[in-house]
Amino acid sequence: MAPVTGSLILLILFSAGALADNDYKPPPPVTEKPGKCPPLNPLIFCDGSTRGECISDSDCRGNQKCCRDMCVPTCMKPFTEKPGKCPPNNPLIRCVYPPPRGDCNWDSDCRGNQKCCRDRCTPTCRKPVQDADKSWTCPTVNTLVACKTHPRECVGDHKCPGNEKCCDQGCVWKCTPRP
Repeated sequence: MAPVTGSLILLILFSAGALADNDYKPPPPVTEKPGKCPPLNPLIFCDGSTRGECISDSDCRGNQKCCRDMCVPTCMKPFTEKPGKCPPNNPLIRCVYPPPRGDCNWDSDCRGNQKCCRDRCTPTCRKPVQDADKSWTCPTVNTLVACKTHPRECVGDHKCPGNEKCCDQGCVWKCTPRP
């Protein structure tokens, strides 16, 4: 028998023995639970090396998911964003980071249809404002006289309440109800 053939036979026998003694069982399939994790803060960089209480959704009880809280994997309720928008904040108020603790972190922490909104920098459950229907077109106004001034009582549709729009009323811009 040639030395190469003998070596090849020994290699095959050792491989077969190693495979026969292997009790390897693949890990159970990871099942992702329904729902989403809360959005991550883009100002915080996580390198993924921080260990937490879970690795996957299957490590969490009930309907909880394995999500990153800051950079730490944590079991938490799935994130659901409720309809509507948070009331506008005062743009002159500057918030410190991290924000002070409030009574919520996500919409799912709030009762009923309330949303988790910033109220003077503190996360608070608040009644949402619904999107107004401002898809209609302002009525055309034919002004027969030249306007000396063209004052504005509004600066854009977003400054008008409800479904009203900021329309040219002929020499003045006003919040106008839908015709």
